[in-house]
Amino acid sequence: MAETGPLNPSEHFSFDQMVVPGANPDLAQRANLAILCDPTLEAIRSLLGVPLEIVSGFDPDDPEHAEGLGCNFRVHGWPLKAALDAIYASPIPVQILSLEEGKDRSFHIHLSVPPAVTA
Repeated sequence: MAETGPLNPSEHFSFDQMVVPGANPDLAQRANLAILCDPTLEAIRSLLGVPLEIVSGFDPDDPEHAEGLGCNFRVHGWPLKAALDAIYASPIPVQILSLEEGKDRSFHIHLSVPPAVTA
């Protein structure tokens, strides 16, 4: 990944964990990843009280993740359905929130956020 923009989009999430190996997000995609991480993922981490395991983030070959506005994650110490329900009941703004089965047949939470509104 090219070294442009900030190296960490938030306190607990790095670009290395949010970007698939070999991908090189442009500045707009990096800005979207920063929005995804903070406030959204940081707020979810705080709500649930545990670290989130990012399964996948920015991926130019995945339409749901190509703009840097979506990711898949697991929550250790919580049943996924309970974590999903807690996020859904919270005021954290999300566009899509669902349980998905991965290629490895394990489940994760899929999340996407709306793009930032600029004036």
